Amino acid sequence: YIGKWNFTDDLNGRIHVLQITEPPDVLIDGRKLPGKIVHLDEKELLFLDNYGYHLRVDLSEHKPISLFDEADNQVYPVTRCETLQTNDPASEK
Repeated sequence: YIGKWNFTDDLNGRIHVLQITEPPDVLIDGRKLPGKIVHLDEKELLFLDNYGYHLRVDLSEHKPISLFDEADNQVYPVTRCETLQTNDPASEK
């Protein structure tokens, strides 16, 4: 699960970055999401946010393939980021 993954919001066409760090934290576009990981196994990572909604990252062949956002009731295909793109110049060191 560790890494950066792109997904596109079909409503506005914006590309977002999902990042999973170690220790396990979930970030979207560089912002840590408030909440906690409630389930983690070889098929999925399930994150519960502070509003009571789940984000689920599904795996296939040991790599993330999709992100389900319960709040929007949307499934987003994810692809691995080839380059580390952030808005934080300090993170490029």
